[in-house]
Amino acid sequence: MVKNSLKPIKKKELKECLDQFRKSNPDYATGHHKINIDNLIKELRQQLSPREYRQRFLVKQGKKLMSVELYEISYFYADGKINYVKTKDKQKLMIEHSLDELQNMLDPLKYFRINGSYIIASGSVTRIQEQCNGQLLLALSPRRG
Repeated sequence: MVKNSLKPIKKKELKECLDQFRKSNPDYATGHHKINIDNLIKELRQQLSPREYRQRFLVKQGKKLMSVELYEISYFYADGKINYVKTKDKQKLMIEHSLDELQNMLDPLKYFRINGSYIIASGSVTRIQEQCNGQLLLALSPRRG
């Protein structure tokens, strides 16, 4: 049997506590705390609907632009201010998107950012070696170069 663990309260004390709360939270005093149902419904729909991720990218090969399917890409990386794609067939191609932009375009179940310079496909890791400083050294396929 569960006993009620609520303490009896006095109406005057509750009113004083609520008034004190309203004074310390100006949004509640002005009535701005009310929930906008339309915005709440819109946000819930966005969270519940499956997100679409990019399936191909436009990249530069010399002076030409070409489309590369996502499944062909092993990883993305930054070299200075230039960003590249490394394909499974070892092509190194320039891409106009920043790594931050790419991170938002890619499915996090398939691609993840390992540091400030690399976003890799989970299948491109061939070996993980622990370093003495606690960091991990990843071997990628194909190798950068």
